[in-house]
Amino acid sequence: MTSLQALVTEQTLTLLLTLAKETLITSFHSVNLHTDNLSLLIQKSQLQQQVTQVITDANKEFVEAAECNDSQLSITKTFTLAPVYSYYIRKY
Repeated sequence: MTSLQALVTEQTLTLLLTLAKETLITSFHSVNLHTDNLSLLIQKSQLQQQVTQVITDANKEFVEAAECNDSQLSITKTFTLAPVYSYYIRKY
């Protein structure tokens, strides 16, 4: 585009080429900005998950029962998905 601008002598065409060149540059910057923004949103989501996990782990307390009279047993399993899957579920 720059070499084409050097060949053109008419002022109107030079202006048109300059506008086209600047538009292309701006579109590339826009795509990069969007990509960076998406990456930062994913990182933010992962950090929020980590904070939630730390808070959840800090508030857990294990209590042993001294006596069990009713003969019922209850087991709970908690698991954490990988950040990519958690982000996908939250997004869609």
